[in-house]
Amino acid sequence: MQKTPWRNAFEPLESRSCMKSTLLRTFFEWALITSVLMSVGFFGWYWVTSHQARARNSQMATAQSAIQYNRAVMTMLLSECQAYGRTNADMARLLAPQSGASATATKPAAPAPTKPGAR
Repeated sequence: MQKTPWRNAFEPLESRSCMKSTLLRTFFEWALITSVLMSVGFFGWYWVTSHQARARNSQMATAQSAIQYNRAVMTMLLSECQAYGRTNADMARLLAPQSGASATATKPAAPAPTKPGAR
C-alpha cells in the first residue's frame, strides 16, 4: 500500500446534482422547520392549558366539598334550633316565619284619592 501525502490546501468537493440546492428543496426545508416549530408550540400550549384545567377542576372539587359541608352544618343547626324551639317558647317565636312584617314590606302603597270633579 502506498501512502498518500497530507494536504493542507483547500480542495472543493464536487457534489452530485441531486445535492445541489434548488428552490423546491429550500421550500420543503422551511416547511419542515415551520412544522416542527409549530408542533412544539402547540404542544406547549396544550400542556399549559391542560394543567390549568386540572388545577381548576381540583379547585371546583374543593369548593363543592366546602359547600356540601356548609349545607350539612346549616341543616344540623336548623334541626337543633327546631328541637330547642319545642322546649323554649322564645326560640319558637324566633323560628316562626314573620308574616306581618314581610306582608307589609311587599304590599304596594294604595293610590292617592282624587278630588271629585278633578281630571
